[in-house]
Amino acid sequence: MTVISNRSTASLDIVSFYLYLIEGAILMFVNGYMGSVVFMSKRLRNQKEYVLIGSNMLFDAYFGFSWLMCGVYSLNLYYNNEYLPLYSKWECFILYQTLIFTISAPSVGWISFFTCIDRLVSIVFPVKYMKLPAKFAYLTPILAALFTMPIVVLFGITSYWYKDDLYTEPALCDLENTGSTDVYQAYRGTRIACSLSCVLIYIPIAFKSYKVSYQS
Repeated sequence: MTVISNRSTASLDIVSFYLYLIEGAILMFVNGYMGSVVFMSKRLRNQKEYVLIGSNMLFDAYFGFSWLMCGVYSLNLYYNNEYLPLYSKWECFILYQTLIFTISAPSVGWISFFTCIDRLVSIVFPVKYMKLPAKFAYLTPILAALFTMPIVVLFGITSYWYKDDLYTEPALCDLENTGSTDVYQAYRGTRIACSLSCVLIYIPIAFKSYKVSYQS
């Protein structure tokens, strides 16, 4: 049984839905193409720096894909419903665009963080870093994926807690309405913490780079 809210879809901001669709498609295709070029080239995928570049591009492509799917879902909702349906938090979580979006944002934050760690190691211990095999760089996307999973699992668990609270959330299913408030804050905090950490990590990187350039 579908329960309908009293909120009209005509009141929604359709422009933002199209922006999600267009920007997501651009991010996905441009980054996806460039990242694929790196990994399809035997020469490039055997160089640590290019592995990092390609990995970041593919993660950004996935982030764009999440925007694209959000736009597709929202536009479908807009054009096929006069009023917004109501779902439970669990029903919102298992929607394809919610699952995709839940993974995309923290994963981009984590891969940026681990890329910064890699750059720090490369400049603080340049000789040791150069001796590392190209496979070492593949740890960055693997670690980013592994560190993303806990927050996704927590989102799923806390959403499942509310599976019996039917028809409480508008069908737009924003992430803040999908899981518990604490998990959503942790989700947002992960991306912010990763970004701030990258800024702090680049301070010694910049200092070391300046010192090497000055001495040369």
